[in-house]
Amino acid sequence: MAVASSVVFGWFAGITGIAMLIAGFLNIGAASIRLAYFTAFKQKGFTGIPTVLAASAVSTIAFLGHLFVRAHLAWFVVFYFVSAVAMISDLKL
Repeated sequence: MAVASSVVFGWFAGITGIAMLIAGFLNIGAASIRLAYFTAFKQKGFTGIPTVLAASAVSTIAFLGHLFVRAHLAWFVVFYFVSAVAMISDLKL
């Protein structure tokens, strides 16, 4: 739910277009894969960025972009792609 709400927040903040649609589906898919993997396998610590952290970071960045750089807000879709990759990465936390 946190990732889905961050995607909806991005749309309301003004990040629109086909890239945002693709990034939104990738974020939700990556969160689903990450949570399924975390549930299925016993592991110490986190592998990948936790979904709530990724959603919070992306929402905060989108909000700051909405406040300060509205002219270049379309470029903020890159943060959604980065958060999707970070959730399913092998990064150990």
